[in-house]
Amino acid sequence: MLPEGLTYFAVQLYLTNMSHKPGIHAIIFWIFILGGIFVTDLLNSFQTWYLGYWASQYDDHDSSDVPVFQYVAFHDCQSSLWLTMT
Repeated sequence: MLPEGLTYFAVQLYLTNMSHKPGIHAIIFWIFILGGIFVTDLLNSFQTWYLGYWASQYDDHDSSDVPVFQYVAFHDCQSSLWLTMT
């Protein structure tokens, strides 16, 4: 359902001209856009799981045995990748 005054032709024209060239360039453009959205959602879900996994290490091991620097470094790398993708 489109807002009043907006036609499907106008939406189609807008979306097909996002890549500046019709045809294969538009397909490649939308593959990158939708792929980027998918990857950022995947990284966001992985980040939540990883933080839970890290927290569970304190249940299974003594707190002095948990390699905090390793977990922080990996989390920082993953967060940097996520920020780059958004």
